[in-house]
Amino acid sequence: MKIFILNPFGIKILKIVFLILINYNIFPGVNGKSAYTDIIPDDYTYLVRSKIKTVDKPIDMLLHLSRSEAPKYTVVLFNVYTIIKAVKKLSTSMYVHLVRHLDHYDREFSDNVQFIIPNFYPNVRSIISSMGHKVHASLISGTIPEEKYIEAVVASVSFINNAIRRGVIPSHQTTAFYGNCVGGLIASATSVALRESLAAVVLNGSALFMPDVVRRRLARKSALKSVKYLLIHSYEDQVIPYIHAENTNNSLVSWGADSTIYNVEKISHFDTMVKHKYTGLRFISSVILKRPEIYRPLDTEDQELIKSTKKRMKAEDIEPIVPPRNSTIGTDDSSSSNTTISRQSRPNLVIREERNMVYIIDQSG
Repeated sequence: MKIFILNPFGIKILKIVFLILINYNIFPGVNGKSAYTDIIPDDYTYLVRSKIKTVDKPIDMLLHLSRSEAPKYTVVLFNVYTIIKAVKKLSTSMYVHLVRHLDHYDREFSDNVQFIIPNFYPNVRSIISSMGHKVHASLISGTIPEEKYIEAVVASVSFINNAIRRGVIPSHQTTAFYGNCVGGLIASATSVALRESLAAVVLNGSALFMPDVVRRRLARKSALKSVKYLLIHSYEDQVIPYIHAENTNNSLVSWGADSTIYNVEKISHFDTMVKHKYTGLRFISSVILKRPEIYRPLDTEDQELIKSTKKRMKAEDIEPIVPPRNSTIGTDDSSSSNTTISRQSRPNLVIREERNMVYIIDQSG
C-alpha cells in the first residue's frame, strides 16, 4: 500500500480541481437548483402578454423566518436594494421587531406569520447595471429599462407561484406583500400579475413604475379583484418622488383595486420606511384577519408605545392594546370615500381621510 503525501503546491492544485468540480456541478447537489428556483413553465406561461418565453434567472429564497413550524399567514418582504449581508440583517431585525409589536395586537397572528424574503437582488442588479450612472435619474423619473423590468417581475411571479404550488405559501388570501424602496417596484408589479388576489400589499417609500407598461403586459383582473393596497409615502421623498405614489394609486384605482395613500410630512425617504414599518404590518394583519381595529395608524406616532412593544416580553406580561378577537370595535375604514377625522392617543395629531388619500397632520406647532 502506497501513501502519498501532498506538498503545499499539491494541496493548492487539489483545491483548484475541487472548485472546478463544484463550478461545473460534477458533485451532485453542491451547486444544483433549490426547490425555489426549480420552477416549471406553468408558473409563468399564463402571462402571455409579457412575451417572456423562459425565466433565465429564477429567484431563490434569501430568508425564511417564522415562530411556527406550520405558519398560517405569509408576508413576502421585498426589501431595500443593498448588499446581501445588510439585507439579511435588516430583514431579520424587521421581522423580530414587527412580530414583537404585533404580540400586543393579536398574538395568534404574530405566532403564526412567516416572513419570506426572496433573493430578487441578482435580477434587480441586472436592471441597475444596465442604467449605468442614470440610476438616480431613473428613480426620479419613474422610468427603467422595460424588458429587464418585465423579466425581473416574471421571475418574481414564478417564485411566488412555485411557493404556492409547493405549499410553502398556504394561500393567496392569507398572504401579503411588503415592498420597501426598490423592492416595492418588483412587489407592486408582481402583485398585479398573479393568478389570484393577495390579501394586501404595502408599498413603503415605493411605487409601481411605468403603470401603462405593466397594465399592457402583466396586469390581470383576477389579481386585482380583492387585494387592498396601502401606499406609505412622504411628500419630502427625494429618492422616489411622491408623484409616483399618486400615479400608482390612480392607476390601481382605475384598474378596480382598493388602494389608499398614507401621506406623511417632514420626514425623509429612509426615515419613512423605518418609522412606518409598524403602520404597514398593522395594516396587513388587520386586512388578513378582517380586524380593522388593529390598523390604528396613529399608534406609530406614539414613540413610547413603539419602543415598549419592540422589547422581548413573556406572553403573560403583555397587556393587549386591542381586545383579543373582538372584531366589533369600530374604526374608520381606510378605503372609505367619506371624509373623517380621528384622533388617537396624541391630541396634536389628526388623521384625515378623503376618498383614497389619508393625511397625517401635526398640529403641535
